[in-house]
Amino acid sequence: MSSAFELNWKKYSPCQGTGPIERSSHGMSVISNTLYIFGGENTARIPIDSSMYVIKLSQDEGEKCLPTWRKIEPSSNSPVPRIAHSQAVIGERIYIFGGRQGITMEESPLNDLHYFDVKTETWTEVQPKKGAVPSPRSFHQMVSIKSSLFVFGGCGNDGRMSDLYEFNTLDGTWTVFSDVSY
Repeated sequence: MSSAFELNWKKYSPCQGTGPIERSSHGMSVISNTLYIFGGENTARIPIDSSMYVIKLSQDEGEKCLPTWRKIEPSSNSPVPRIAHSQAVIGERIYIFGGRQGITMEESPLNDLHYFDVKTETWTEVQPKKGAVPSPRSFHQMVSIKSSLFVFGGCGNDGRMSDLYEFNTLDGTWTVFSDVSY
């Protein structure tokens, strides 16, 4: 037996202020009814910057617009600007992995891991304690399950990939599950 329900799109505009410029190849996460946007490109393959954009997704009764966007400026601990990274949430942290900085894969592909703490609004680069870090890549996917991040595929220096890695955020270990070539 299937249940039918209706889904609708709704376009929101902030009450005041300017949000992030138009972009693609960015990351977007939601924690506690707050939306966070990081990275991306406005001109093909040229990263915008390392700012984090934040907006609450709730409205007061009768309001027709969302509260104002906030821009969190990059700090010395912020990741370098990037496009096509992956982004996933564990608790109060937004993790980002990889991506690239240039027009071609030969121009600065990345395989770094950082997290943004939404309470302190600070970045931390994660230094793995053991295991093989996935090779530099962009346009890959990452999901979180409990305290682990899973990274799959993407585009690397040698083309498309179909490998699967797990990063355990509790013990800092990378584990490779597959490295299949077709």
